[in-house]
Amino acid sequence: MSDQELVAAEVVQEEDPELTELTWGEVIKEFFVHLKNDGKGAQVRNFKTAIKLFLESIGRTEQSVVGTEITEEFTAKIKIYIDFQIDRRCNESTYKPRVSKLKTLKIFVEGKFKKRLRLQTMPKTFGKKLHALIIALGLTIKAFWRTLPKGLLSYTALLRWCREKTTPSKKYRAVIGTIEKYLKVSAGTLRLPKYLQKGHYISVGESNYGNKARAALSKPYYIWTESLEREYQGLFRNKTKPILPEGEERSEEGYWTKNEGGDFPSAKAARGMLKSFMGFCALAEDCPDPYLRGAGIKPEDLSMALLADKRLVEDYLEFKRLRSGLRVRLVNDSTPANLPAHMISQNGRWEYYDKGGKYNDGSIRFLSFVSSLLRPRFGYLYQHPEYYEKLMSRKTAATWQKQCKLTRNRVDIVFKNFLRMKKVKDSQHFDFGRDPKEKIQWILDLKRPLFLLQEMIKDMFEDLLPESAPKLDRARQYRDFILIALLCANPLRIIMFTYMQFDDHLIRRSDGSWWLRFGKQFFKNRRSLDSDYEVRVAEDLWPLLDRYKREFHPILVGSTDSKYVFVSSKSIRGLNCQGSPMRPNSLYQAIQALTELYLPGTSGFGPHAFRHIIATDIIKKDPGLGFFIASKALNDKLETVEKAYIHLKSSEFFEPVNAHFSEAWRYVFSLEQGNLINNIGQVAAA
Repeated sequence: MSDQELVAAEVVQEEDPELTELTWGEVIKEFFVHLKNDGKGAQVRNFKTAIKLFLESIGRTEQSVVGTEITEEFTAKIKIYIDFQIDRRCNESTYKPRVSKLKTLKIFVEGKFKKRLRLQTMPKTFGKKLHALIIALGLTIKAFWRTLPKGLLSYTALLRWCREKTTPSKKYRAVIGTIEKYLKVSAGTLRLPKYLQKGHYISVGESNYGNKARAALSKPYYIWTESLEREYQGLFRNKTKPILPEGEERSEEGYWTKNEGGDFPSAKAARGMLKSFMGFCALAEDCPDPYLRGAGIKPEDLSMALLADKRLVEDYLEFKRLRSGLRVRLVNDSTPANLPAHMISQNGRWEYYDKGGKYNDGSIRFLSFVSSLLRPRFGYLYQHPEYYEKLMSRKTAATWQKQCKLTRNRVDIVFKNFLRMKKVKDSQHFDFGRDPKEKIQWILDLKRPLFLLQEMIKDMFEDLLPESAPKLDRARQYRDFILIALLCANPLRIIMFTYMQFDDHLIRRSDGSWWLRFGKQFFKNRRSLDSDYEVRVAEDLWPLLDRYKREFHPILVGSTDSKYVFVSSKSIRGLNCQGSPMRPNSLYQAIQALTELYLPGTSGFGPHAFRHIIATDIIKKDPGLGFFIASKALNDKLETVEKAYIHLKSSEFFEPVNAHFSEAWRYVFSLEQGNLINNIGQVAAA
């Protein structure tokens, strides 16, 4: 055996089993054993309290990996820890001993886990960490290369990696595991930037929602005709014209307004409901497939007048209820325990099954839409008796207005029944969908949920690709980094990020500050807003935005001169989309993938979860004024924040009441040099 082979064998045999990821849970467990062995078992409880509060204050859990918070950042984290306890009305005599205990913990960790801490606090990037690990072995890059098996990789490649001139190509990624063995570290230590690990986004068919969507798309039924378009345009004019023609009326809430992109969201929703209802009406009555069985009306006879037929409306609701239970799965997949085993049919590699259909919020929205059209005086259809003849044999009343009233009465009764199901949480008949808080509840339960999101931003920043990476890859990564950072600082609804443009909405002023500006008419809750949205972006993000606009945005937009902040840079279905705004679905998928990648323990979540997390953090930080501040941060009504975005325990809600009581107590009992307190004590003693 050659000298080189002997050295290589020795390195592999000396692989250190200790060099695995060190979590806070393991540290705490080992530390408590140490205390008991040292005869200090009685102190475990006090240490447990000190450590628990420390982790809470810095946004860590026992599952978190130990990092620089116990080494070079320890002093800064202790300051946060002290402020955290002061906020909880702890006095110095309480928190000072706890700080002392944490210093004892620090000494223990740095002694017991020296090697693992060294590994975990090394540079984050692939090249710098590789070089640091080689140096830790006491070797030069060339000397380490000589220990590797012959032909594994060239010295030039290793040198370029260490100097961050390039990252391993797909060809070389398979050898990283071998290199880790010769570095005496555990598998996964030399990970490439997480961003390079990001695969394709979750595709339709891989989740319950995806299975439902694939099933629905495989059995399409929507329909739209020229005559329906003409009728719809009449409705559209009634809902959007500032001044209606003489003889027409419209309720104040019935006015459709534009969003920032020039679209009418209410119009889009109305058209979608009409296409669905008309599609059901046009399906054959005798279709053997119950999921494609409708009312059998000829396409040329389709009209909005059919909405005044209460039987059709109710049959459509049952049709939608039935379809809501349809799912698909791979033919060879085992049946999940929570799904029915019976099959409906097979279609190639997919098979259909029925999960059991239920009514849902879509049913409520449809009935509300129909009721508004048939409403006496203000309803669009009610005001147009010419629709009466289009009902033909479906007339059930002497006049059009009578027909509208009778159908609306029935619609309102069904509507109230659905609302009752929702209110009493009748899950047997009503589908409440996925709880938006389910995925993020553990984050909401943290003392400071925002800390976790900012840790994610920090990890993304440390993960930025080196300059040797392709420019377009770096630009896309920085765009996603800015998206998450801006979403944390200004948690607007994701549609606003789609419209956002430099100089129009994201504006850099002459003093170097960045501001966000949107007209109130472009918000979903525009009717409740008193003014436009014009706020300063957090100062911490200014240099990041400067760099994005100067260095990376021009790469993404190319020669298009697009001002959209979050732009596409690739071709979709053969179309060049460079410079086009990323649509809401694309932004959602990007955020879902990034949160899954950078927040271990989650399956990822969408942009709306950021609003829940940030509102909760603001209120936890300041329960007194937090509700008001959160409503400003979300640009939402105070009552909406109180109802939809607050996830605090009743004890946390009550803290301002305790503070209020204590303030009065300290004031009153401090009068007359404590005589009142003494008197109370004497009475109690007697």
